[in-house]
Amino acid sequence: MALVCEDLSPSATKAIDRMVKNNHEASSAQLTAVRNGRSPNLTWLIDLVRESLPDFPIPTELLPDSVTPAQVGVPVLDL
Repeated sequence: MALVCEDLSPSATKAIDRMVKNNHEASSAQLTAVRNGRSPNLTWLIDLVRESLPDFPIPTELLPDSVTPAQVGVPVLDL
């Protein structure tokens, strides 16, 4: 957020409208909270940056790791 907070504010309102119109999982209010730093959701922040600042190079180390699907039926503890 610190890398984009100043650039994100002016362009994010239209980006939020486009994202909601394109059926983003977050609502307009949720994305606005992310933009304002009140709701720290990294995935939605990245979506917002990609939509409103398409030329911004998001550092690879800030991108979340891919989540491995849970394996059903595998015990958590091997007792």
